[in-house]
Amino acid sequence: MRLLALLRGDESCVGDLVQVLDLPQGTVSRHLGTLREAGLVEARRAGAWAFYRRAEICEAKRPLGVVIEEAVIALPECARDADRLAQLKRDGGCC
Repeated sequence: MRLLALLRGDESCVGDLVQVLDLPQGTVSRHLGTLREAGLVEARRAGAWAFYRRAEICEAKRPLGVVIEEAVIALPECARDADRLAQLKRDGGCC
């Protein structure tokens, strides 16, 4: 859920997400893969980098999108994560 919250805005690379969430790269990549398989995030390759963003949820899955959005917003960690990601991007990020 925290990954989905971070990917609500601009796209981000795994390195930035790792720094913000303070989780191992393998853990973040595994969760991104699961979210991608579920159709909740999309990836864009740029050379050796992969940039992720939230996927648009089709009309048939709109109720699921509403539930996910409400769950994401309710997480107290989301505001802190968003602040950390914004600061990291202002500082140039790692990607």
